[in-house]
Parts: sequence; C-alpha cells; structure tokens
Amino acid sequence: MSVPLLHKAKSNDETPILNPRPTIHQLALSIIEARSILNLAFPMVLTGLLLYTRSMISMFFLGRLDPAIAEAAQSFILFSIPDLLLQSFLHPLRIYFRTQSIVLPLSATAAATAALHFPINYFLVSYLRLGIPGVALASVFTNLNLVLLLVLYLYFSVVVVRDHGSTMRPPPPSTIHGRLHGHPHSNNFLDLYFPSSISASVSTRVGNELGANQPERARRAALVGLACGTLLGIIAFSFSFSVRNVWAKIFTVDAEIVSLTAAVLPILGLCELGNCPQTTGCGVLRGSARPRAGANINLGSFYGVGMPVALGLAFWAELHFRGLWLGLLAAQTSCVVLMLTVIARTDWKRQADRAQNLTGGPRANDEEFCKPISIKIEQCEL
Repeated sequence: MSVPLLHKAKSNDETPILNPRPTIHQLALSIIEARSILNLAFPMVLTGLLLYTRSMISMFFLGRLDPAIAEAAQSFILFSIPDLLLQSFLHPLRIYFRTQSIVLPLSATAAATAALHFPINYFLVSYLRLGIPGVALASVFTNLNLVLLLVLYLYFSVVVVRDHGSTMRPPPPSTIHGRLHGHPHSNNFLDLYFPSSISASVSTRVGNELGANQPERARRAALVGLACGTLLGIIAFSFSFSVRNVWAKIFTVDAEIVSLTAAVLPILGLCELGNCPQTTGCGVLRGSARPRAGANINLGSFYGVGMPVALGLAFWAELHFRGLWLGLLAAQTSCVVLMLTVIARTDWKRQADRAQNLTGGPRANDEEFCKPISIKIEQCEL
C-alpha cells in the first residue's frame, strides 16, 4: 500500500494566462489591492507625520532668529555633531524593528518624542536664549529620547521572552513601520513620507505575490500601486501650488526667501507629479528583485540628465536658483518615463519563475518537482 505525498503540479497548459483586458471582477480585485496597499502604508505615514512635526517646530524657531546665515549654519552643524552618534544607534534599531515587522513601539516613541520636542525647543531657545545652538541641541535631545525609549522597549521585550518563554505576538502586516529620519525635510513631507510609504507597501505586495507564484496578482499590485502614486503626485502638486505664497512666511519674514519660495514651489509640485509614481516604481522593482535597474535609472537620470541641465540653466542661462530646480524637474521627468517603461515591459510570468529560483521554491514547469513521490507505510515505522 502506498500513499502519494505530493500531488502533481499543474502543467504548462493549465497555467492561467495573464489577461490584459480589465473586467468587473478585476476592478473589484484592484480595489481590494488598493485597500491592502493603503493598509500597509497608513501606519508609515502616521509615523512620518509625527517625526515631521519635530522638524516643523525646529524650523519655526530657526526661521525667527536673525543672525548671519553663514554663522548660523556653522553653529547649527557644530552643535548637531552629537546627533551623528545617535543616528548610528537609530539606524540599526530601525532595521531590527523592520525585520520583526514591529510598528507599535515606533509609533508610540515617535509620538512621545514629538510631544516633548516643542517644550525642549522652547526651553533651550526662548528660556535659556541659546539661539540656533538651542535648536540643534533640541534635535539631539529628541533623538536621544527616541533611542532610549526604543532601547528600553527592546530590553523589556527580551526580558518578557526570557522569563515567560513566549514570544510577543507580531503585529499584522499592515503595521510596517515608517522610516526613522533624524532630520526630515520640513518643506516637503509629501515627498518624503507618503511616496516612500506607498513604495514600501507595493514592494511588499509584489514580492509576496511573486514569491507565491502569482504573476497576475503581482501585476495587479504594481498597477494599483502606480495608480495610487499618480494620485498622490496630483495631490502633492495641488498642495505645493496652493501654498506657494504662504509656506515660507510660516518660518521666516525675509522677503527674498519668501519670493524665491513662491517661485520654486510650483516647480517642486511638478517634480512631485513625477516623483510619486517614480518612487512607487522603485518599490515595484525592489519587490521583483531588480534593485539594480532602479539604481541605474536614478543614476542616469539625476547625474546624466538632471545635473547638466541644472548647471546649464543656472549658470549659462542665468536662471540661477530656478535653473537648479528646473534641472531637478528634467531629471525627474526622465526618471519616471524610464521607470514606467521598464515596468510596462515586465514579463510577470518570467519574474514569478525567477522568484521561485531565487527562493529555492518549485516552479510549475519544473519536471523535478512535478513527479509524485510514493512510499510504503511500513517504511515509516520506527
């Protein structure tokens, strides 16, 4: 008597064919896919916004000061040196929590440090009158608090595992944490957090589906993610254009800075119109184990196209500051066009087979894994 342990896999003729024509069922699946991506991205966005409030507070105090710009920059950098040491601890902690898919402590510590950042700034800048060094030290103390809280959580979680012999329950996949940046860009949070969150979510979805040998689902995840990125780019452009005359006034009263910011923000919005889907495209390439393609596209676009255009417009055409931003726009345009071209030409069935090779899993057309295995029950006796 023999018992088949492994059933024969589907032959090539039984493999479902990718259907490029959308149907109502596929539209419903796309909506479900969009919800999955947003569930992955939303906690990352919240964490990023909490960290962004820290930078907003710092720039609010920094912009109201009136020392010489060069002296201010030198002073700020000098007193920010201790932050380098703290960043050396933050990055390993970030990687550790990311591999464990733990987000709750990151969100909680980010909220706590953001709440403490304003009183720390007020105490150092306004009460002690430290000026720009106070702003730098406030960021240092905030990152110090963040490191201490994460280390304490890590220590006590290890103690719980050691004492009770049980591991902490991991959070669901929707709680992938946001990136921990010590100094996020204060005037472009849409660029930093929202696209990167969508990109990480799409990368996770595409990688999981390819690893499960589901090329159609991976393709759908990529398309839905790109649609979300495009929508986000439109929102970012609308935001940048609508606040062009008031954004700089939040941080400074310098008329020249306000004028330059008002002129540049529409260009920045156009850059975001390409950056958001381009960043999502990078996530698609990472999820399909093709980071080299994304790196080559970014390298060629920004250094091969953007830098020469920026230098030519800024110095030869004498557009100065606007020329630099127009160069960035040229780089971003070429980058998103190349990225979308690569994704549009992707053979998802081939990528699914490639994922099986990379992970050591069986392929549907692999004869070695398609053979049934039979053994006798008597052979299983000890």
